[in-house]
Amino acid sequence: MTQNLFEDLTSILDEISEDCKAVPALLSDYDRASYYYVASRLFQDKGNIIDAGAFLGGTAFTLAEGIKANPSFDLKHSKHKVISLDLFEVLGENWKTTYPSMAGLSLGDSFQHLHTHNLTPHADVALSEKLNLMTGDYTSPEPIEVLCLDVLKSPELTRSCFEIFLPQMIPGESYVLNQDHVHATLPFAISAFSLFSDILTPVGECIHTAAFKYEKAITREEVSARFENAPNWEKGPRMIAAIKQAIESSLSDKSRLVYRIALAYAHRRNRSHHEAEAVFLRTLLDERTALATLDQSEADSIQYYIKRFLEHFPRAKQAARAKRPENV
Repeated sequence: MTQNLFEDLTSILDEISEDCKAVPALLSDYDRASYYYVASRLFQDKGNIIDAGAFLGGTAFTLAEGIKANPSFDLKHSKHKVISLDLFEVLGENWKTTYPSMAGLSLGDSFQHLHTHNLTPHADVALSEKLNLMTGDYTSPEPIEVLCLDVLKSPELTRSCFEIFLPQMIPGESYVLNQDHVHATLPFAISAFSLFSDILTPVGECIHTAAFKYEKAITREEVSARFENAPNWEKGPRMIAAIKQAIESSLSDKSRLVYRIALAYAHRRNRSHHEAEAVFLRTLLDERTALATLDQSEADSIQYYIKRFLEHFPRAKQAARAKRPENV
C-alpha cells in the first residue's frame, strides 16, 4: 500500500485558525485539513493554486492560510495566487436557509460579493473569477501548481475540467485534489481519474478528498482523446472496473469502505439493482472493523450514503416483481 499523505490530519486541524474554520464550506474537517496540508507543506510557489468550485470561500481561505504558513512562499515577492473559479450563482432555493449570509438572494443571483467578503483577510493572495466551467475556459501565463476540484458533479463537467486544467500543470511538481473522490454518490469521478492513471498518481486519501501527483505533461488534445477512446467511461463495465481498481489500491481502510459503497452506487447507476444491493450489504458486513474506527464526522458521511441507498430499496424490489412471470 502506498503511503497516504493524509493518514494523520488530526494534528493539522490544530494549525488551522478558528476564523478559517468559521468560513462556510461544504467541507468536512479532514477535507479542510487536507487542503491546508498541501498548501502549507507541498506547495513550492512555482505556480498558481486553482480553486474550481469555490462557493463561499471556505476552501480558498484554507489554501490562502496554508500558503502563508509555508516557508516556500514569499508574500512580498511571490506572483502566484489562490484563484477561485465559479459561476457564483445561487442554484438552490434552500441555500439561503442553510447559509444565512445568502438571505435575500434568489435563484440565479450572484454571491461573488460574499466570497470576496469572506476572503478579505487574504485579499493579498486570493482572488475570484466568474467562470462557467462547462462553456468557458481558463488560461494564465502562470502554470497551475495545485488544482483543487469541488465541481465534478456530472460526467460533462468532469471531462471539461480535465480538458481545461490538466494541460496547464507542472509535470513532477503539481498536485490535484478532488474533494468528491472518496465519495460514494459520484462514482464517475473515480472512473475519470482512472483514464489518467499514468498521469495522476494517488498520494493521499481521506473522507472525501483524494490527492494526486501530476507526473507528466499532457496536451488538451490528448486529454480529449482519452475520453473519446473510452466510450461509456462514466457508466457500465468500464466504470465498475475503475472502482474495483480504486478498492484494490485504496490508501486506507476507510477509503476502501467508501469505494466499496461507491461500487454499489455504480451498479445502481447501471440499473443492476440486485447486484447493487448485494454489494452494499456485503460491504457493511465485511467492513465492520473500518466502520468501528470512524469518528463522528466520518460516520455522518457513511450514514448519509446508507440513507440515500436505502431510499431506493423498495423501488428495486418493485422493479424485480414487475419482471416476474405471473405464474411464479
